[in-house]
Parts: sequence; C-alpha cells; structure tokens
Amino acid sequence: MASRSKGATAARRMSVRRVSGLAFLALLGLHACAHIRPLEGGPADETPPMLLAAQPADSSVGLGPTPVLHLRFSETLMSGGVSSAVRTYPSTPRPEVRAKGAEVELRWREPLPPDTTVAVVFGEPIQDVRGRDNPLPREIWFVFATGDSLHGGAVRGRVLVKGKPEPQAAVRCDLIAAALATEGAAPGADNTGTAVDSTGKTRGAQSSAAPPKPHPAAKRRMRPSVAATDAEGLFTMLGLPAGRPFQLTAFVDRNGNLDLDEGELAAAYPETLLLHDGEVRRGLEWNLVDPHEPGQVRGVVFNRTSVQGRVAIALEPLDVDSLGAGADSSTASADTSAVRADSLAGAASPGGATAATTPDSTAARLGALPLSPQGVWAQAYTAFGNLRGRGRLQVVYASPRGDYSIRVAPGRHRWAAFVDASGDSLPGPYVVADSTERDWEPLWVGGVLEVAPAAEVRPRAIDIEAPR
Repeated sequence: MASRSKGATAARRMSVRRVSGLAFLALLGLHACAHIRPLEGGPADETPPMLLAAQPADSSVGLGPTPVLHLRFSETLMSGGVSSAVRTYPSTPRPEVRAKGAEVELRWREPLPPDTTVAVVFGEPIQDVRGRDNPLPREIWFVFATGDSLHGGAVRGRVLVKGKPEPQAAVRCDLIAAALATEGAAPGADNTGTAVDSTGKTRGAQSSAAPPKPHPAAKRRMRPSVAATDAEGLFTMLGLPAGRPFQLTAFVDRNGNLDLDEGELAAAYPETLLLHDGEVRRGLEWNLVDPHEPGQVRGVVFNRTSVQGRVAIALEPLDVDSLGAGADSSTASADTSAVRADSLAGAASPGGATAATTPDSTAARLGALPLSPQGVWAQAYTAFGNLRGRGRLQVVYASPRGDYSIRVAPGRHRWAAFVDASGDSLPGPYVVADSTERDWEPLWVGGVLEVAPAAEVRPRAIDIEAPR
C-alpha cells in the first residue's frame, strides 16, 4: 500500500509539471506573438518620398546614346503612377520606366542624338504606397549629357495669381519663330508660340505677340519643356536650349495635365530670353490676373454742405472695352442703388444690376425742367453733363461714416459725388424741405480713375462743399 501511494504521488507530480510546462509554453507563445504582431493605430505616415541616390549622379556627362539611370527613394513608391509622372526633355525618344519598391530605372532603348543634354523630371504625382498617399513636395529636376559636356541653361522664378503664390501653376518654354525657321523642331520646344485664349487675345497681366505659324520643316513635334510650381509658387526649369531665343508662358494648371488648355489663365513673359551654356536666369516672376476681372474702388466722402440726404458716388466708364464687362456694384459698408432709365423721370431707383442710360439722358432731364443749372453748382453740373458717355453709370451710397466701395470693370472711369436729396440715385434738382422751391443737389466732379484688372484703387477723400 505504501508503494502504491508513493507511485500515485509521483504520477501527480509529473502531471503538475507537464501542465505547468504547457502553460509556460503558452504564455511564452503569447508573449512572442505580442511582439511579432504589427502595431495598429499611431500617427499616420505623412512623410513624402525623397530621392536618396541617383546613378549616374546629376550633371553627369559621357553617358552615351542609350543611357541607363538608377534612382533610389526613401520609401516604397506606388509603381502604377511612376511612368506617367516621369518627363524627359527632349521628349523623344522616350525611355522605358520601371519601378519596383523604392527603386526606379530609366532605360533608353532608342539612341539619343549625339552630344545631347537631357533633363529628367520626376513630377509631384509620384507618391508612396496607396493608403499613405504622400506625393513629392516638389518636382525633382536633374540633367545629364550623352556627350562630353553639358549644354543649355536654367531659369528659376515664381508664379503669383493676384499677388499670391500659386501652387497649381506651370511654366512652359517655346522656341520663337526665328529659331524654328532656322532649325525646325528643336529639343525641348514645339511650334506653338505664346499662349492665347479662344478669341486670339493674350490672357494675363503681361502682353505678348501673336503665336508663330508652324514651320514646314518642323515635321517631328517635341513636347515643350514644362515646369510645375510648388506650394510657394516657385519653379525650376533645367536643360533649356542654349543660344536659341525662347518665350516662357505661365498658366494656372487646375487640371494638372501640364498643358495649356483653352480658358486657363495665362500670360507670356514680356521678355524674349536667350541663355548661354551654364547660364542660370533667376528672379523671373508673373502675376497672373484675368484681364476682365473687375477692380475695387474704395474711399471716403463727406458732405460739408447744409443739404440733407444720402451721399452717393457715381462712376462711369470712358473706355469702350469697359462697357458691360462684368462690372457690378457691391459694398460691405455701404448699400448700393443702380441708375435706371425711369429714374430720369423722377421714379426712385431700386437696387440691383446696373442699367444703361442714353447718351443725353441727363441733359434731356435737365432741359425739361423749368430750372436750369445755375448758382454755386452750375459749373459742376456743366462738367458732369459734358462728360456723359455712352456707358453705364454706377452709383453706390456711402455709409453714415462716409466710406464706400464699388466694383467696376477694368479701364478708365470718370467719378463724381453728390448729395442725393431727392432720393433718385442721380444728381439733379430737388425740392427744398418744407417748401415748394427747387434747388440743385450738391455735386462734386472729379478726374479720371485708372482701374487695373482685380486691382484695388483708393482715391483721395472727397469733400462735397460749395465753391468759394
């Protein structure tokens, strides 16, 4: 019996050891799994891929007619978009682009022309793997030469839209007609010339010549060099043709196709450029503005007379191009009222869009009244009547503090201010309070205001007071 008891005790001890060993192994496995399992959550990866190395390096020479480039980035790339995001100038022959992980290879199967300088651009659409979606912060440009030396120059600059950096702009390079006529389609340029809109007029703040006609010898079209801007509106363009005059055109590339499409805001740089080998032109700048965008006129006006009434500002375009070019009346500190034809007959003018008046509407109204311009305001009314054009008179009322704001089409405008005692939104006679007598509303007639597209004009303060 004692022997059997000892055997049972030993068996129990062995069983406990086996269970303890299995539990220890299970805990060890769980501990190991806790370390092997990838962590979930945490901050999102917002680091864009960066170019770490290029073989051969930037500005290398003597690569021969069929070079091979190997590039390594800091992160795995989404390979599906790499090929379309790589641009080369000259654009033909185009290299074969392969991307795997963080490595990219460019291989030219078709020989490049001898002694050619090639610019390679990795565009901003290149990004890391899907789910992170971090694009390049800016384009990457570098150059190499098939021959023994690099040729060409570079430009650096900035694109603004209404004075603010434009991150969705692009700049393209086009050889001018003289260069095309003597050399045909040169690498890095096509035959399209400067940018114009569908009406044939150049759009933008700068003027430019009409686009040159394609030269018959230019059989093979080359894609023009194009550079995109970064978040600060800055751009870089390398490998531009040396010794050949060219024109640069900046445009707002909202659709991101790096091509100048109809209706996109654009302007050619006013200077024809010509670079020498190794020359870098810095400080180029555009300020793109829609030439038809209205400007803003802001100021203050004071009534220094004893006549009671709302003080109004009237502007009338003097340029034919300004008539009906999208001008409207608006203000944050003053309400507006438009001049209508029926206001000439004494009807009150409702607010709304500005309506046209006939050339002699003011003179006809004044002539039909028994009272003719006379007294202290006679000279002002004579000047106002003589300067009536065939345009549309815009009227805005100043606030009680005297400040006003009005949007007008670009161009030259004649301006006037008056005390609207009659409430008809047009300077003229009124019935004096508590009487049947008529008198002339106080009127001030100014000079000519030049309003540039999208500009803000702040003329001097106006004091409406009787002449001394």
